[in-house]
Amino acid sequence: MTRMIDTAEHTDAEGRLRVVHGVDIEAGGAGGTAPVTAQDLRQLAELGLDAVRIVGAGSAEQARELLDLAEGEGLSVILADAPEAGAGHPALLDVSGLALRELSGEEPLDEELLDALDQDVTGWIYHRWEPGFATSEVARTLRRPRPVAVAGTSLRSGRSAGGSWKAAWDGAEASAPSEFWVPEELDVEVVVDGARTSLTREGARVLVPAGPGEHRLRVS
Repeated sequence: MTRMIDTAEHTDAEGRLRVVHGVDIEAGGAGGTAPVTAQDLRQLAELGLDAVRIVGAGSAEQARELLDLAEGEGLSVILADAPEAGAGHPALLDVSGLALRELSGEEPLDEELLDALDQDVTGWIYHRWEPGFATSEVARTLRRPRPVAVAGTSLRSGRSAGGSWKAAWDGAEASAPSEFWVPEELDVEVVVDGARTSLTREGARVLVPAGPGEHRLRVS
């Protein structure tokens, strides 16, 4: 079943800190946009995005269709203003796609803006989806490392002064490993309490065993 993200939820069923990154999608192509397809959602997942927020005045039936499509691609769903499809599930994230577009103007999103947003580890909505999004300059800029779910607390992440991407957190036991999304062509190393440790890579997914200790992950 598609996971319904509530404003009060910051941990997942495995006890990990959940960090959500996604896009706004108009239910049923409201506002003159073309309806989203399963292929569109698959492309979003391939970019490392893991959530869609349904917005607009689409019907309950249209919202449910989008829920089913998202479930098929493994995406979480945030219901913003489609109350007929599930009341009581407002958007988790404070930075909407439109607000982000206003911040960046007509220029492509830059790394400094995304670095600033990385400080909000509860996640955010990057941008409003529209046809062709997956091949846009915005989508290319968004293809960057990001945390997905972390077994622990005090997560910090973002680019270092030298340009590499880093994350650090205080580890804890959980029923699933910490997970990060990192483009496959980049190298990743993890250190726990000063000692390099093993990790698992499944395509762009990077899995780090759960457990106590000071964890530091570096992407280069």
